[in-house]
Amino acid sequence: MSELSFPDFVEQVVRQDVRPKRPDEEDTPQLSDELWHLAEACWVKDPKSRPTAVAVCDALSHLVHTSAITQPAAAPSPGEYPLVSQYSPAQASSPSPSMSSSNMTLQGHTGSVWCAAFSYDGKYIVSGSEDRTIRVWDVQTGRLTLEPLKRHTKGVGCIAFSPDGSQIVSGSYDNTIWVWDSVTGRAVAGPFDKHTDAIWSISFAPDGKLVASGSRDKTIRVWNMRTGKLLIGPLTGHTDWVTSVTFSGDGKRIVSGSKDRKVRVWSVESGGLIHGDLTGHQIRIRFVAFSAGGERIISVSRYGDVCVWNTLTGTLVSGPSKQHPQGTLAVVFAANSTWYCAVSPDGKWIAARKKGDLNSKIFQIWDSKTGQLAATFVTEHTQGICSLSFSPDSKRILSTSMSKVILIHNLSF
Repeated sequence: MSELSFPDFVEQVVRQDVRPKRPDEEDTPQLSDELWHLAEACWVKDPKSRPTAVAVCDALSHLVHTSAITQPAAAPSPGEYPLVSQYSPAQASSPSPSMSSSNMTLQGHTGSVWCAAFSYDGKYIVSGSEDRTIRVWDVQTGRLTLEPLKRHTKGVGCIAFSPDGSQIVSGSYDNTIWVWDSVTGRAVAGPFDKHTDAIWSISFAPDGKLVASGSRDKTIRVWNMRTGKLLIGPLTGHTDWVTSVTFSGDGKRIVSGSKDRKVRVWSVESGGLIHGDLTGHQIRIRFVAFSAGGERIISVSRYGDVCVWNTLTGTLVSGPSKQHPQGTLAVVFAANSTWYCAVSPDGKWIAARKKGDLNSKIFQIWDSKTGQLAATFVTEHTQGICSLSFSPDSKRILSTSMSKVILIHNLSF
């Protein structure tokens, strides 16, 4: 609507009764429900039913004073919240510990850090940013191992290490994918440019020869890493953005999760649909993975509710819930970035950005066996969290944010 001329706007809104849809929160993270409802009230067709200018001013004044549309407040200083080093299920009836100090802060990006992931050996982190660069960090020192990698013309929204750590693949809002040598920083393949909208998720096959990508264009595609040739796709069926894609441990299947709240399973050999639509989630899915043996699929919606599916039959085994039988959430570690939520590879922990605040600087971790809240991390981020990713040993977690930094948190419980 903002791109229309005034006469066209009048034609659509007044004469044709067209109304704008609410923007997605990734594009407008500070658009509160109250502000959107006020905008909708101003677009009511009957002029007599619209709020007066005085009423609008009063409503905006109220929103400002209640901080609904103000800039985020500064994060609490380290030490303002107590650090608790141990947690046991016996503590579940007590308030969860609040944690504020991160183990390390990685600084250097000049724009929002949309994504980050550990390497398979846990020694390196790769990150992608709104500043259109990719950076590789040494986990021990926090220093960059390469100069920023630059080829994308828009922000980098997803990132992954190859299984052997020798390559990095990046997906961007410029609709392209690039492959990089992780030692030299040289671009070795790309751009892969068949998607027609932003790339939201990317994942290597276990042998490192293929890459799967999921996009805002609602499709999945599979690429040859060496040649950049599109091997499979577009795989269609999701009715909204594809937000997570992952290969099975044997490389024969791909699971996809979407903003449409559905899970689908695909054959890598034929591109055919094996299972779908798998329904159970009430809100958009942000994380999908296979169990180590491949017999289960684990999917997580944005605030941490988990569904477990039988891979053979496609039936829902448990969920959506944060409580699952011990061991059922153990997943194959994938060295790729995840949005807002994640499950630890050992299956013990569920992590998600705190519910209710679109610009939240807080994330929480639940014990997957009991479903009880284990810890609340009040981070030093000064703007909203974008992604959360576990380390391969499940003992650390990355948080990235619009505040241009990456935090590494030790899970000392």
